[in-house]
Amino acid sequence: MRSNRPPLGRRTLVFLTSVVLLTAGSTASARAAESAGPARAAAASPWTLAETPNPPAGPNLLRDVVGIRWNDAWAVGSSGRDGQNPRSQSLHWDGQAWKPVQTHASAWTSSVLNSVDAVASSDVWAVGRFSRYGGQNKALMMRSSGGSWWDASPALEHATAELHGIDMRTSNDGWAVGSYKPTPNSPRTLNLILHWNGSTWQQKLAPSPGLGVNTLRSVSWVGPRSAWAVGHAAPTVAGLPQETVILRWDGYTWTREPSPNPNSKPGGSNTNVLQNVRAISATDAWAVGHTSGTGWWNRRPLALRWNGQTWKEVTLPVDPQALEFTDVAALSSNDVYLVGWRGRFHDTDFVMRFDGRQLSNETLELPPDPVNPAEDIASALSAVTVVPSSGHLWAVGHVLNTHNQVLQKRPY
Repeated sequence: MRSNRPPLGRRTLVFLTSVVLLTAGSTASARAAESAGPARAAAASPWTLAETPNPPAGPNLLRDVVGIRWNDAWAVGSSGRDGQNPRSQSLHWDGQAWKPVQTHASAWTSSVLNSVDAVASSDVWAVGRFSRYGGQNKALMMRSSGGSWWDASPALEHATAELHGIDMRTSNDGWAVGSYKPTPNSPRTLNLILHWNGSTWQQKLAPSPGLGVNTLRSVSWVGPRSAWAVGHAAPTVAGLPQETVILRWDGYTWTREPSPNPNSKPGGSNTNVLQNVRAISATDAWAVGHTSGTGWWNRRPLALRWNGQTWKEVTLPVDPQALEFTDVAALSSNDVYLVGWRGRFHDTDFVMRFDGRQLSNETLELPPDPVNPAEDIASALSAVTVVPSSGHLWAVGHVLNTHNQVLQKRPY
């Protein structure tokens, strides 16, 4: 399908070459699905743009992606004109092209898909929010057997709710997280955690430490009795400051784990936000987001790592233009990818790789900006995924704030 993006006019961009040694120890991954050959080969290959369809309603934004096989992947997000209600969108990769698949129901006024995951090609889930005319946002769940989507939203009694993340371990075991309001006018939002047991989604008790906003953005399972969920909370109703929140499932309850807050100043306007988490093993996990002091100019990416005992902040290479990590994916403990965006006045894609010892910036093949050819095209990445047992990676986001963007890193 023809893309609406500007002509490619490729040029290779190599971001900062600075790297940093990490002091946090790591263990081998518990997942044996990834072979060492493809993982090593992928490390040297660049990220390139893939041809991507764009719904005509626009602007278009892809928020998450999951790879199932080399010829099977899904990306989800939203599409809608400025000032109008957005509509959810999904794209499917069939090994040759990304193609749109209908998700928005005619009975909905608006809908957004924030996250997608798959147990297999025949069992795919996506979550977000929807609303009907004059109504509040409600938690949205979509399910696909590999073709069309159907509405599988749970019947929740909350006044408003939205799901931000989903991670399916098996067809009988999965987690979804987000936030909800107990009453329409409540100044406080509470953390929302749902568990899938193979037949129904059941809400689990979730700590909500903030007196203002509480939001869980992502969840990642380690095993049948272990999982992580991350997000942020506002200790006061005023909404600032905001602090990182990491919750841990031990097979019985969700409890809060201590987590770093680099710009923590009581009474300040500082923010510490976690957007995504990825568990590699019981003793190795990553959580990413951003941190900032007073004023947006102090914003910088934030990466935390679990070493089996505590969460510690990862020291990053000095990059004044780096702003935020939005997602993290891993081929192994020694092959981890962090994506996001950078640029104080002109946003561009941002990808870093951890090789088990150091973080370095990845090579991206991007087109020049159509307005200012001296700059790389205005863009930002929202999510990244690993295709199991292949070394192939996909990353998604947007370009020019209007067009879907898909990048890929081939294992050769």
